[in-house]
Amino acid sequence: MARPGVTREDVAEAMATIRERGQHPSLMAIRREMGDTGSLKTISDHVHALREIDPEATDPAETPREVLDLAEQLAAKAWQISQDNATQDLKELRASMKSQVDRLQRELDESIDAADSFEERYSATRTQLATTAAENEALKLSEAKLQTALISLREQYDTLLARFDQQAATVELLAKSINKPARKRPTKATTNNSK
Repeated sequence: MARPGVTREDVAEAMATIRERGQHPSLMAIRREMGDTGSLKTISDHVHALREIDPEATDPAETPREVLDLAEQLAAKAWQISQDNATQDLKELRASMKSQVDRLQRELDESIDAADSFEERYSATRTQLATTAAENEALKLSEAKLQTALISLREQYDTLLARFDQQAATVELLAKSINKPARKRPTKATTNNSK
């Protein structure tokens, strides 16, 4: 079941009641008088329709000129004060914003400088690391060459020692055949100590 709408008569009755109390029948006052029912659009439509039928019944009494002039002066003064306050607030806000922008710009510049410095240090560290890696590779290559040379020297030593043993044996055999005592063969311990 649809709810009953606000009628023109309801609005006219609410307006009359409000006027009897000596108040102005605004749309909100009419709505309150009717128990907060009806949309403002519907109430407004009924008020306009009632004005067309009886303009005197719906229009409030004319406001005296002195009151209108005073209201106009107060409104102009209030407007000027609010404009002055708004201008001052705007100036303060602009100054505050400029200060914040300047501070943020300084922080940004410092961050960029720090990033540049970090990038330079990072680049230098990478270069140093590459140099150290190259030196390390060169040392490894030198170590490998030295190891190879050491192995070669040991092999030569072993070969020479074997030849010496062979020659010593030959000399010993010759010495026995001549009956002379043979010289003693050097050992590894004595050759290592002599180095």
